[in-house]
Amino acid sequence: MDKLAVALGLLRNDTLLEKLAKGPGVLGGLANIVRSGDRAGQAASKFLQSKGHKNLAVAARFAPHAVGVAAVKKVHDSDTVQKMKRKYRIYKVRKAMRVAQRGY
Repeated sequence: MDKLAVALGLLRNDTLLEKLAKGPGVLGGLANIVRSGDRAGQAASKFLQSKGHKNLAVAARFAPHAVGVAAVKKVHDSDTVQKMKRKYRIYKVRKAMRVAQRGY
């Protein structure tokens, strides 16, 4: 539950999102995506609450975040990412072996 609270705290921290969104970098794009998903969830939640659907409003509030987490998990489990992680581990092992063979 602490991780969820931290994630929601980051989403509510508009100054941090504004700082990340400055510039055309990858972090700026991610911050804008997160912010737009959060705003969409808020709008859907308010609409459903106004129509009297309190349980659906809670689900709609967190649905964009759940979809984002599922997408990140799918990307993390993809073959491309796993190959890159394997290559990085091999690189670290070879570097450590070079250092060890030099005698520190």
